[in-house]
Amino acid sequence: MSIALLVRRLGLFLVVVWAAATFNFIVPRLAPGRDPIQQRLGQMAAQGGYQQEGINEMVKAYRRSWRRC
Repeated sequence: MSIALLVRRLGLFLVVVWAAATFNFIVPRLAPGRDPIQQRLGQMAAQGGYQQEGINEMVKAYRRSWRRC
């Protein structure tokens, strides 16, 4: 196997990995009706990080703080 072929294959591999990572990052963020604050706090509550009762208040507090920015 020549060096040119190896470099070309390695370059193609890197382009494909970059394209797949970019696609996996962007597509979920394009979904309509997605609330990232609510989603993240829900995940943390499911893992035991927060109590279920206070999530709505936390979401409201985060929304207020982000509107000031």
